[in-house]
Amino acid sequence: MQAVYHVPPRKVSKTDEEFHLVAHHDEYSMWFGAYGSEPISEIPSPVCTCGAHAGIPRRRIGELNDPKQIGVWTSVLRNVLDAGHRYIGICGENPILSLAAVIMGAEGVVAFTNDDRMRNLIEELVKTNGYDEGKIQVVEVDKNACKTAGEIKVDAVIGDPFYRNSSLNWHNLRVWYDFSELKKSGIINESTYFRPLKANLYAAAIEFKDLWKIRAPVMDVLGFNIQHFDGVIDGAIRKSDPVVEPHPLWEYPGKALSGAVKVASFNLAEDVEAELEKVHSGVVSFESDGLCNGVALWMTWEYPGRDDELFLISNGPVKPIEPGQNVQWYMNANQDVHLFPEPSKVNHTNYFTYCVKADSSDGSLIFDFNLNG
Repeated sequence: MQAVYHVPPRKVSKTDEEFHLVAHHDEYSMWFGAYGSEPISEIPSPVCTCGAHAGIPRRRIGELNDPKQIGVWTSVLRNVLDAGHRYIGICGENPILSLAAVIMGAEGVVAFTNDDRMRNLIEELVKTNGYDEGKIQVVEVDKNACKTAGEIKVDAVIGDPFYRNSSLNWHNLRVWYDFSELKKSGIINESTYFRPLKANLYAAAIEFKDLWKIRAPVMDVLGFNIQHFDGVIDGAIRKSDPVVEPHPLWEYPGKALSGAVKVASFNLAEDVEAELEKVHSGVVSFESDGLCNGVALWMTWEYPGRDDELFLISNGPVKPIEPGQNVQWYMNANQDVHLFPEPSKVNHTNYFTYCVKADSSDGSLIFDFNLNG
């Protein structure tokens, strides 16, 4: 394995020109700088001081800078403001959304978050950009903080389904629980405008080129039979590993063997516990021949606008899935994967079944996949 270090500041050099490469280290890390003819004895450590890089995952920073995502958020906010709502509540961990709402004309914004880093980052963004600190409040979404409900004024709530501690995409259904908590506290009611209104879970059967190898038995190595070891590992996986795990699928080529299928849908306007009691199950037919070794899953979030407009936030494919072709995945988020213990060759006569149940106490989803190969 090699490593690449991007040296700041950027230096343009010419043939035969000398420059100085300066290296520093502390107990835990090393850093470098490249300079011209005059050597510099010390360079500062490139440690984040703004709080954003420490509090926001790298892929999330990419998402916050994605022009398409920015376009969706500005369109959603424009719809809210054009509908006459001037006091906006923001759920989720999006430090930029609160500031954008003020810039676009909101008279007041309340950012609901339990994350101290996010609180500090929002306050720093407001101060750095010269906005009135009174225009943006940061309030914790819990029973104690919501006792101040009478002091909080919002007539619309926008949720960004992202939380730093979420590992699987449906963990971001936490935004639904935040909505529910705000209703219980009296901050919002049934008539309050809020978005998103629906969350959808999609799946597609995939023939992964390489990803399946992380679960494949080793069998023989240099003439040594280690199937006993394979059995021990397989037993441990079945006992302790989740049925579905996160992976950045743009790094792992895979051919679609089925189209995209909506396997579950959640109406965020309904009561959380009642909606999560539903069981979602079905049969998905294969539309292309191949070796099925996994199922990819992703979420979409629906933000209805005016005049039948519908804005979508998705971490799935960036283009419609075509069975028999490699899938192009969104790069700034993980997708979720179930790998079949025994891959199978499939064709148009085969199918796989799924069943999705939820535990309303913590919002976790329980999956069961069966491959008919």
